[in-house]
Amino acid sequence: MSSQQVDQDAAACVEHGIWTPVLNPPPRTIDAFTLHYKDIDASDHDRIAQAGRMTFHMVGCSGDAGDHQPQQAVADGMAVQVHDSHAGGHSNAQATNASFLYHLGDVIYKPGATSDVEPEEAVDDAGVEPDDDRGRMYNDQFYAPYSVYERPIFAIAGNHDGKYSPHYRKSAIDHFFTNFCAPSRAVSHDNVSDTRGAMTQPYIYWRLNTPLAYFIGLYSNIANGASSMTRPGRRTERSISGW
Repeated sequence: MSSQQVDQDAAACVEHGIWTPVLNPPPRTIDAFTLHYKDIDASDHDRIAQAGRMTFHMVGCSGDAGDHQPQQAVADGMAVQVHDSHAGGHSNAQATNASFLYHLGDVIYKPGATSDVEPEEAVDDAGVEPDDDRGRMYNDQFYAPYSVYERPIFAIAGNHDGKYSPHYRKSAIDHFFTNFCAPSRAVSHDNVSDTRGAMTQPYIYWRLNTPLAYFIGLYSNIANGASSMTRPGRRTERSISGW
């Protein structure tokens, strides 16, 4: 396969053939990209440091606009492991009770979406249909199912979380910032299910510091083909090194 064919195939994986913009500017310093776990839960941070062990959950592609039961079953199982590390038949004797959930992206899906693409959206001023309301999606596909989960939830944005619209209620990327990159832990207006506060991650790509590990959260925009990220003529954000 030629390099041109590879590039064409990768470009086809970029939904609707475009990058979506991130209008929020990135932090200006390296340290500003870092969230310290001790600032989220100081007592659990100290417990991890003393024990020398850390257990956490990871899930991805959890959202579903129509059927919430599979996601709820997984959330219920993880909620039990917050208090019992061996629940669900887990036999690792070194496991401790789970400290947090790190979501790997695609928190929400709109109706009609598949794992790769979403239906086209109108971008006019005709109003917002319920199927386009990202706030409603965050409540139904994130806050409601994880209301049973008592620990912090961090996330990176998947392709379905990165869609941009000039209409805030339709804009997935803006709602990701609202719910995961908020200025405080206040309850998000998208959350009408419980009292979970928004997360205060510093940006769409970021680092989480814990006593035992660094988590580097990357953001690949809405591309499903990695090589398309370096296609000639595409604007790239300034590189950041020193992590």
